[in-house]
Amino acid sequence: VLNELAKTDQMSTADAIQLLNVSESTVRRLFAKLEACHDVIRVYGGIRANRSQNSYQYDRFYSHEQEAKSVIGNIAGNLVANSDCIFIDCGTTTVHMVQRLVERMQSGELHNISIVTNSLVNLELLAPHCKAILAGGIYTPERKSFAGYLSERFITQFHFNKSFIGVDGFTFEEGFATADPDFARLSGAAATAADETFVLMDSSKIGRRSFVVYDKYVRIHKIITDSHVKAEDLERFKENGIDVFIGK
Repeated sequence: VLNELAKTDQMSTADAIQLLNVSESTVRRLFAKLEACHDVIRVYGGIRANRSQNSYQYDRFYSHEQEAKSVIGNIAGNLVANSDCIFIDCGTTTVHMVQRLVERMQSGELHNISIVTNSLVNLELLAPHCKAILAGGIYTPERKSFAGYLSERFITQFHFNKSFIGVDGFTFEEGFATADPDFARLSGAAATAADETFVLMDSSKIGRRSFVVYDKYVRIHKIITDSHVKAEDLERFKENGIDVFIGK
């Protein structure tokens, strides 16, 4: 239910019954439990997301769009070359990229790379295999990662061959956005410090608004997405000068 609310903001009782294939009384109990945890607000006929809470939870969103994230991560991981210095953002999509990089390094296909990341999850996966550098700062448990002024200042000391950035939402009118101002500014700094920047974005995030826009076709001209992206969206990306890498 929370995964669906991340996309739609509201859900009716009837929609929840259909989604979960359970009785109305079961849905009402579930809604009451979610409200008690402050994840949702009860409204007439259903619920809406409680945006006063930090609704992003790494563990909750990790399972969302798993297949698409894996495909996107594989493409991103294959774009890294020997001796690259790269930045990898936090998030439940970039971790799939990290897993692909580890596979390549373990097989001997990829070597001598340096990676800066603000993700504690990414760091723990990468550290045994390459030079892994943590962009420290203020730790956010919900995202298992760091952001803030110190993180931004740290990032400006580097020049990256490539930056790989996550996103909470994207609209053609507003651009690339995330729900947290600190993480938005860090994404912008990482894009500025790189020769090339790639946004890893499953197609469910296209058309979804988020709180803070960190770029609108200025520093970012490449995205990696899945095969469910709509043909009309591909055309609009092209019109805005965005190269799209599509996983199969």
